[in-house]
Amino acid sequence: MSVAIAMERQAGPSDPVAALILSVAHQDRIAFRELYELTSRRIYGVLLRMLRRHELADDVLQEVFLAVWSKAKFFDPDRGAGLAWLTTVARYRAINRMRLVRRESRNLPDDPTAGISTVTSPIDQTMSWTVRNCLARLPDKQREAVLLTIHLGLTHEELAQRLDLPLGTAKSRVRRALLTLRTCVEGDCA
Repeated sequence: MSVAIAMERQAGPSDPVAALILSVAHQDRIAFRELYELTSRRIYGVLLRMLRRHELADDVLQEVFLAVWSKAKFFDPDRGAGLAWLTTVARYRAINRMRLVRRESRNLPDDPTAGISTVTSPIDQTMSWTVRNCLARLPDKQREAVLLTIHLGLTHEELAQRLDLPLGTAKSRVRRALLTLRTCVEGDCA
């Protein structure tokens, strides 16, 4: 009797996902491809609902299937359905990613101007006052965006993630803020 037939009997004919996972446990690449094709859309949907960002869901989906490749030997069809096991793996990976994202966002200072060196020359002090005055006149959302971008060096993508905004909105917010600052510093709003 072949390994695949024995595994199908063990998993049961009504659970093709379980049969594929059992084959993957024996490093069957074809079964792995079939498992991915059969389940990836559903698992991606679960991840997207949890993470709410396509780029995170894409990354975690890849992590899920890498984990399945290496941990399929721990799957026990007697304890539950194959899709339930796969969904559990996905949920744990998504939870870990959410924790990582929260931890990384906590490491960024709340005050984007924290750590900026103090100005000593009179010209620099005047310019610093002008810039700070112009910054103070910006709407709060624009000020936050430009400070995060300039002083923390965040890319537009990182800014969009940090502020939970679409990328285009983050870019336009920074652009409008910089245009307003330029006009103000040049003396048009003094």
